[in-house]
Amino acid sequence: MMGYNMFLHATFVVFWLLVAKSSVALPSGFVDEGFANVNAPTGFSFAPKLSGEGYMMLVCEKGGRVWVLPNPDESDDEINSLDIRDRTCTNQERGVQSVVAHPDFPMDRRVYVFYAFPKFGNCDNSAENGPVNRVSVFLMTDDLLLDPDSEEVILETSSLFNKIHNGGDMQFGKDGHLYISLGEAGDRRTNGQALNRLLGSMIRITADGGIPSDNPYTAEKGFANSARCVETGMAPSGSPADAVCEEIVAKGLRNPFRFAMDPNTPDGVVRLFFNDVGGNSWEETNELVIGGNFGWPLREGPCELDSTTSCEPTGDEYLDQDDGGAAVGCAFVPNGLWPAEYDDAFLYMDFVFGEIYVLREDPSLYCRTCNPPTPGWEKTVFHRWEWPVTLKFGPYLGGQALYYSVRGVGYNNIRRIYFAGGDNDAPVAVLEADQTQALVGATIEFDGSSSNDPNFDEITYNWDFGDGTTIEDGEAVVNHAFSSLGEFVVSLTVTDASGFSDIAYIEITVGDKPTLVGSAVDSFGVSIPEESFTWEVRQHHNTHYHPFLDLTQGNNIVIAPAPPPEDFLAATNSYLEIILTVSDANGVSETLSRIVMPKMVTLEFDTEPSGLELLLDDYTVTTPIEVVSWENHQLQAEAYDQVPWLWMSWSDDGSRRHAISVPAQGGATVGQDAFDYRYVAFFAMTPSEQPSAQASEGPTLQPSPQTSLQPTSSGQPTSSQTTKPSSEPVTTPAPNTVAATVESTTSPSETPSSSGGLVFHRTANVVSLAVGCMFSFVRPRAEQKIDEFSCDQGYLARSGINDNVFQGGGDQPAGSNEAFFYCCSVFKA
Repeated sequence: MMGYNMFLHATFVVFWLLVAKSSVALPSGFVDEGFANVNAPTGFSFAPKLSGEGYMMLVCEKGGRVWVLPNPDESDDEINSLDIRDRTCTNQERGVQSVVAHPDFPMDRRVYVFYAFPKFGNCDNSAENGPVNRVSVFLMTDDLLLDPDSEEVILETSSLFNKIHNGGDMQFGKDGHLYISLGEAGDRRTNGQALNRLLGSMIRITADGGIPSDNPYTAEKGFANSARCVETGMAPSGSPADAVCEEIVAKGLRNPFRFAMDPNTPDGVVRLFFNDVGGNSWEETNELVIGGNFGWPLREGPCELDSTTSCEPTGDEYLDQDDGGAAVGCAFVPNGLWPAEYDDAFLYMDFVFGEIYVLREDPSLYCRTCNPPTPGWEKTVFHRWEWPVTLKFGPYLGGQALYYSVRGVGYNNIRRIYFAGGDNDAPVAVLEADQTQALVGATIEFDGSSSNDPNFDEITYNWDFGDGTTIEDGEAVVNHAFSSLGEFVVSLTVTDASGFSDIAYIEITVGDKPTLVGSAVDSFGVSIPEESFTWEVRQHHNTHYHPFLDLTQGNNIVIAPAPPPEDFLAATNSYLEIILTVSDANGVSETLSRIVMPKMVTLEFDTEPSGLELLLDDYTVTTPIEVVSWENHQLQAEAYDQVPWLWMSWSDDGSRRHAISVPAQGGATVGQDAFDYRYVAFFAMTPSEQPSAQASEGPTLQPSPQTSLQPTSSGQPTSSQTTKPSSEPVTTPAPNTVAATVESTTSPSETPSSSGGLVFHRTANVVSLAVGCMFSFVRPRAEQKIDEFSCDQGYLARSGINDNVFQGGGDQPAGSNEAFFYCCSVFKA
């Protein structure tokens, strides 16, 4: 360990951040695969299953939920285990940051969640009455649900001065204690060096929220004025000026976003590296030293603040490039898991550069007299993926894999890398297009010919154009024309003979190309030549704008099709501003601007039963809701299971997650329940939650206040919160609907992976019901003619077990060799 000064008590694990932006293939024998998708994932962890062998995965959603993947080795099935969106601040960097189970799980069912809580009723920035970061314990039920009413708060910080620098990682160490990283919340002067405040620190508590005996700032360690700070995040009111928080084990941190525990240490021994996201000059990867002070805000890295030259030799450092970076997720490689060259290696991610690096100690690189100092660590690029967040090893198929989450959408953003062995290298997918903005019907050339296989194996090309068109085993270069307006994510997957694959994406905007035409005359009525015209187009969004067309001289300027909204909320506050400046021969100029608004369309979304949630352009909404979108925008609509409700179908026959091409105002589209622009997601109750067959009605869900996004009467976009009128009907099952639980005789091997239940429906002549994966079976009485049989209103009748809509799940009625019908809620019209 290197020498210290009073502000930098640590070994800084460091390296130069030199990044090439070309594609980087994984080393030989490694495979990357995406296996699940969670909206805006932040942290994740693993816990043993409640019964049997194996592990489940816990994933945080920034917006206020925790998801459980019961069997991540084999399935992407997700359960919404905890929903605390009603008590979570999510503005900017806030939200649910991390989740971890008790080390004795499942004997101890406690699960710990770190999130931003509006303690004083708001999510505003305030050091006095703003939100706080909170660590709470929730109990997991047999159904893998975390009971929100079981919440026990074990730690709260002081109010958060700003929406940034939250830190927020949380893990148990081999000593059995809980380690939590806390940023300084953007208030470096107040929180950076103060030992009487938890913010800006690494803290350590017991599983019950107590103080470990070897924490450094306790009375036993000579600090007579030590105090517990978990209730308010600082020493109690009236404490002496030299009071210290007993929970703190290290100070002087800016934004310790993620940390890693070394699995290669002996039992009971903790070795912890953490990434502290830097400011203007440095990013840091530090080894935790109990009682250490890492210098912020007096120092950053090995140097004085905002300097790369005033650096005294206090340890090893990691230098950031001038154009920025953000060191985020990190992990130690378990010795023996991968080839020997990875033993004792450390991995970390950079969010800005989208890369995973391998660090290996190399004393020959160490130079403390260099200016700036250089570390004794060698860094190489291991993998590349945009917007990585969290990185850690977890169980996989009896061994382990390297898991990571990314902030991308449109693909599986929970991913893992495993070592398959051998000397095969995964291919590298490279995708280019001759244009990324095009007119409807225009031919676009997509070129994957730069894709390659390091082993020179032959690769196959599978194309998905995002509009429902795919090409399996196609050519390296293909042409495609889009028949509708909107934005489309095109993907190319290349696969080698060993089954190793890689995927590349590109986004295409399809629209109408406008032409800018202007005319001008001087004060004498003489036309001004077009070379004196200067055009600019700005893409406005909320209170800022993005350049859309840089300053361009001339006239009849063809510009790209208008872009799609940046996100869900941007649909109501975005527009183009066209600016024309003309100068006469004397240098006198005049500037005019015109606002071009998108064609706004109001859509209505609902669920059956009403009151459930949907994801619209990856933004969570509660139904029923009216939203404003743009004509021809490809709005991503997603329905997900919400215990006890299982998604069954969409009214427009779309898949669970599908793109809705927003229609023009004034006409209905097929499958919208005879209501212009109305889309309904249908759900059915799981069998374990259904009441008995004698029940007359199913449960009722009362709609909650909704977001209504509307333009103002002036045409300018705005966003407001409104409440649905109290006269809005509450959706309940039809009067002749019963919820039934009927035992199925289907063998395990016949049960589809999407097994679930139904709200079953009875008609006048039903003899028997049987549980099906997606269908309710009914048999007409012997005296009833087959052609007279009907299902409840809105449900389709299908006959015969060989009908192509039958997926093979569920039980058939007795005497299945006779004719029977089944009512298909999945085909609800």
